Amino acid sequence: MMILDSYLDFIHSTNSNFLDSKKKAFNLLKTYGLPDPKNESWRNINLKILPLKDINPDSELESNLSDPIFKSENDSFLKEILSFNYNQETNHNIQFNNDFFSILNVAFLKNIIYVKIPNGIRVYDLHLVHKPVKGNSFFPFTVLHLEPFAELNFIEEWESAQYQSFWDATTYIIAEENSRVFYTQIRNFDNFEFFFPRIRVLQKGNSYVHLSVLQKGGLFGKSFLEAKLLETNCEFRGVGFYFGEFAQYHNSEMCVEHFHNYATSSLLYKTIVKDRAHSVFIGKFESRKGLRGVVSHQMNHNLILSKNAKAESRPWLVIRSEDIQCEHGATVGELDEEMMFYLKTRGLTEKEAKNLLIQGYVYDILAESKLSETKIETYLQQLAKSIL
Repeated sequence: MMILDSYLDFIHSTNSNFLDSKKKAFNLLKTYGLPDPKNESWRNINLKILPLKDINPDSELESNLSDPIFKSENDSFLKEILSFNYNQETNHNIQFNNDFFSILNVAFLKNIIYVKIPNGIRVYDLHLVHKPVKGNSFFPFTVLHLEPFAELNFIEEWESAQYQSFWDATTYIIAEENSRVFYTQIRNFDNFEFFFPRIRVLQKGNSYVHLSVLQKGGLFGKSFLEAKLLETNCEFRGVGFYFGEFAQYHNSEMCVEHFHNYATSSLLYKTIVKDRAHSVFIGKFESRKGLRGVVSHQMNHNLILSKNAKAESRPWLVIRSEDIQCEHGATVGELDEEMMFYLKTRGLTEKEAKNLLIQGYVYDILAESKLSETKIETYLQQLAKSIL
């Protein structure tokens, strides 16, 4: 494999609690190879352009948690996550399907941030920031584990390296019985990053997870959001926003899998693309056989600001039961000319009218994210500078 042999000594010499997992990941990479472009998840994605030969194992990523009392990497729970014992027939446990990038993440990770919220404890406004220090290859790994009746509001933010770099990240969210999670991931990229992040959610009975993903920029990549609703009365809500410009490409796959009766899930994903940017959204819903009382909705809206920009929407429904309510929808369009005309008759310039409509288009996503009003306003101002 093109990136691996020269890094074997580095992996074996790493001082890590998870050295055995890193070695296993290295060996698995030789077997897996890059994903097959014939696979529906990776269709028409040209992975040959990735700078995998340039990965720098000495890269450093500074990950600062706002309250370090919750920071740990010594927990037996992590060993199961990193075991790679995926079984297609019993994948309702903690394991997810392995792929090249999830294994690569483990092979080159340097530390894991593990946040565990004890039974019945409520924690608000924890903020984790990943900031590149040196090098060009970053492999953050974050685990949020909520015990029964715990609550957490968590923001994970990535800062751009502002030069060509490769991001391969994993975040796990484990919500045990009657827990509640609000999680927001903010990816602040320039036009130089290759990115392959995964967010993986496991929910048990009566839990609630609200997940927001906000991304601006990034040269090329694919992201996954995977949620498994393992027990009854789970509720999952996933929202996302992507802005792309120049010739940027982003393929986002959001997948919700139901394993038990009387669970609810919904997805809302919005994009804005300009210049020659290309956005692809895959919304996947899957249910196990014989389920009852399952409700699932997904919606994708795309705003195109240039004639050469492109947005695709691919619903992907795998329904094996009759007692299921499931719907999906998608829109692709430009700014409303009538609304633009109306706002200009009220004294706004074309730029001001355009900005107001774009803010209205994005605001509902940001409002769901539980960000402060100050941070929402800052985000909208930064977005306006890029768009207008």
